[in-house]
Amino acid sequence: MMSQEFVFRAIWHPASRYVQGINDLVTPFLMVFLSKHLEGGMDNWSMLSLSPENISNIEADCYWCLSKLLDGMQDQYKFAQPGIQRLVFKLKKLVRRIYEPVSRHMEDQGLEFLQFAFRWFNCLLIREIPFHLVTRLWDTYLAEGDALPEFLVYISASFLLTDYSSTIFCTILQERAVLKFVN
Repeated sequence: MMSQEFVFRAIWHPASRYVQGINDLVTPFLMVFLSKHLEGGMDNWSMLSLSPENISNIEADCYWCLSKLLDGMQDQYKFAQPGIQRLVFKLKKLVRRIYEPVSRHMEDQGLEFLQFAFRWFNCLLIREIPFHLVTRLWDTYLAEGDALPEFLVYISASFLLTDYSSTIFCTILQERAVLKFVN
């Protein structure tokens, strides 16, 4: 359904390109717009009940919202993704400044910020939090406007420096163990 949005985006914004995970960014918009036409929980939704006109309108709304969101974050989706690399560096620096023992512990474990924060910044944390909370977080994202990348650094630091961090560290270390086993 949404592949056209990425084609149109590429035509109008040739400097930014499709990267793995960018399709996640349209999901919250899609869910919000679908919820206006489909009843019940999203697990029970069926696209077959939508008219072609409704589908076209939903696609257009998703495209506009995705474009507006990405306009303030062009650097994150250019070749080599320099915007994301800058955000990872800022996160590492912020965590070191706020709570140096966490930073030191991560270094002692051989855990690089790039190993987890890259995905956080690339997918705007959509994969890290329960989906029912995503629309609430994204409401704040949209309110932040061009300051969104900076906001992401602070929200990511709060994840690392709160009780939620134990869950995050376990997940990160499990992913590292799986990668070592596979390689």
